Amino acid sequence: MRSIRYIIPVILLTILTGCTKTGPDSPARDDVTVHWAISPGGLGDMGYNDIIFGGISAAASRYDFGLYYYRPESAEEMVPVVEQWASEPQADGTRSLFVLGASDYEVTVRALMDKGVFPLPEDKDIMMLEYFADDLPVHTIGIVAMSAAYLAGCVADSLSDPQSLAAAEAFCLGADPEHPDSVTVIELSDGYSGFYMADSLYRMCPDLTARYDFFFPYAGGTALGMYRYMRDYSGPWMVVGMDMDQSDLAPDNMCCSMIKRIDRAIVLWMDSYIRGEEIPLRTIHGMESGLISLSPSEGYETLIEDVTARHRDRAIEIEQIYTEILSSR
Repeated sequence: MRSIRYIIPVILLTILTGCTKTGPDSPARDDVTVHWAISPGGLGDMGYNDIIFGGISAAASRYDFGLYYYRPESAEEMVPVVEQWASEPQADGTRSLFVLGASDYEVTVRALMDKGVFPLPEDKDIMMLEYFADDLPVHTIGIVAMSAAYLAGCVADSLSDPQSLAAAEAFCLGADPEHPDSVTVIELSDGYSGFYMADSLYRMCPDLTARYDFFFPYAGGTALGMYRYMRDYSGPWMVVGMDMDQSDLAPDNMCCSMIKRIDRAIVLWMDSYIRGEEIPLRTIHGMESGLISLSPSEGYETLIEDVTARHRDRAIEIEQIYTEILSSR
């Protein structure tokens, strides 16, 4: 199966001290500008951040707006940046959008709330990705992964009767519906740094692969450490790719990938924003939107299609349950 990778073009870079900011010198249109704070893990994670870049770039190409992006080392670093952006006056007839590239930036938004930055001027908006609750005064987009996670658990159950490593309760329910507690859940960190610990996971793999057979590394760029280990050492293990088709990264050990089309979700949202349509504060996509799914690796097409057909309805039920939990947290 062909795997898509986004290639990042270098376009008129402007490097500042502190937080790095990049953008065009002369945007094609002057009525809309977009600022994007990449999540602290940065580009090149071969997953979540790179997919977002694809969506932002596609929207910028379609509408020719000025795009500026920031590469902070922490979410806290963006507080003064966004505060300054919010205070700068807009020219008549123009609008500016600040995209916060992950739920990591919840702490940024709450700090801005404490500073009295909200409500924003009418010509400014903030949109944050992968946040599901409705307790912040910003637009949010989220793709609920629990349906695909449940199906991945069903795949684990179908392949054999393994002890499974998981990072989602929905996966546990799919892997062992009668005894979900029998599935082991390991957390690498209690903060957003847990998504950027590929080397740490690689070092853990000798112990993990000696005890478990099936892995669901729901940890963003950290999963790259497991894929690398499985390329370096042959074994009977099975792993699920995260965020995009990762089958080329562990071709002998990956049965499927959980695809999250956050890039498409961004383009859909930007379509409405550019047209000046009223947009609800919270936008949540699930399996029925087509933006979350399991993509089979070569040789596993029949299995994944069969599992999806048999368990899709239950997966959507679980997704709805978790959507309510996430929304009310």
